[in-house]
Amino acid sequence: MKRAMTDTAKAMRAQEILDAAIALYQDASFEEIKMIDIAKKANVSKGTLFNYYKSKESLFMEILFIEYDKRFSGMKKRILAYESMDEKDFRKFILDELKSILDENSVYMRLSAIKNSILEKNVDYDMILKDKKDLYENGMQIAYELAKRFNRFTPEEFMDFFMAQTAITMGVLSMSKAPEPLMRGMEEHALTGFKIDFQDKTLELMETFMDGYFSI
Repeated sequence: MKRAMTDTAKAMRAQEILDAAIALYQDASFEEIKMIDIAKKANVSKGTLFNYYKSKESLFMEILFIEYDKRFSGMKKRILAYESMDEKDFRKFILDELKSILDENSVYMRLSAIKNSILEKNVDYDMILKDKKDLYENGMQIAYELAKRFNRFTPEEFMDFFMAQTAITMGVLSMSKAPEPLMRGMEEHALTGFKIDFQDKTLELMETFMDGYFSI
């Protein structure tokens, strides 16, 4: 009789599958990767893979959850460096934290870019709800820590900065990406105004947002 896997063994197997998917994602797009590719890379059967993750989208959503946790952990460490904050400190915190994630080729940024348009379309309700709850709870924890150090805004108002970060980052990312033929065409016709440096433009617009918010 086949012995049932322990919880520890199951967790290790799930991590092996995630690691395999991440490794494939380094060199291929989400669309190019098939579940059978992930199963082969993780050295498991396709049936076993689907026992752990119902769809490719749910698997990559789980990877994005892990990336979120890394980001929130980094934010919490940055906050602990401050006993108190003035406006200059707060602006630096926001911009430094934002700059730390602005690698358009990172797993975090690439999955964030397809989260709403692709990943959430084939993920069950419970997983999406978990995503929203975790994001909100982690965001509010950080907002409360900021409010302890910089009492200019309420925790709810600090959440505006996090939402602005996301909106600006995803907006600039989508504008900076274009099909290769279109990129060549813009260069040939000297349409330089459409050429955007992702990191510089994102930070510039975030500073503009903060200028407006602090002037209210």
